[in-house]
Amino acid sequence: MITSIEFSKPYALRLSDIYGGTKYNCIVIGVTNIDNVSQNAEKYNIYETFFVPIGLGLTSYYTAVTANTKIYICKVIGSLEPFTVTDEKVFIPETLINLETSSEYVECTNYNFEMYPIIRKFNSESEKNDYEKEILEKIKDRLHGLIDFANLDSEVSLSSSQIFLEKEDIVAIENKRTEAFKEYTARKSTAIFTQQQKESQYNSLYSQLAKEKARYATLNKQLDAARAKMEDAAERYEAAIRAL
Repeated sequence: MITSIEFSKPYALRLSDIYGGTKYNCIVIGVTNIDNVSQNAEKYNIYETFFVPIGLGLTSYYTAVTANTKIYICKVIGSLEPFTVTDEKVFIPETLINLETSSEYVECTNYNFEMYPIIRKFNSESEKNDYEKEILEKIKDRLHGLIDFANLDSEVSLSSSQIFLEKEDIVAIENKRTEAFKEYTARKSTAIFTQQQKESQYNSLYSQLAKEKARYATLNKQLDAARAKMEDAAERYEAAIRAL
């Protein structure tokens, strides 16, 4: 939906359903009126372009297009990917355009990520299919934490092709992959061990703190009890003095 039409912006201008609902991808470069359109060098005929193909007659034409009707001069967009604008012009009366179903094109960036090909040797077609399903799910699981992907099922796909390598080459690739996995496992184990050490140190410090807190509470109780005894002794002493 758009609320107005501005010059030099790319639009998908849609006609109202009564005028066929056709979409025009274009850029508005100017405004004119019906008299100028009739006299333009391109000999553009609005009646023949918009009304005749859908069976509307001159009555509909004169009702929609008057001398005061604003007519947009548009250049046709040839392609959106890549974005190109042609020299072809189309003259669209504002009364034919449905702003609610029309929209503005905005420039976006389309990212494609390239990954180094994974080359594997399979012993059967079922093993290959199982691997492809597994690796695709793993990739999707890792990407689920990124809000950049709106629909992983359609944005992440896998394709494969058949190649022939010398046996020694694929063996070298598999060995390298195995070594990389071992290194990853070792790093992960080290990280887990380090984390466990930190957690152990934290638990030890927390335990010591809890013990000190308990000891402090016990000393406070003992101090309160001693204070109570001294106060009781003082009261009894004062009572004995008053009794003399």
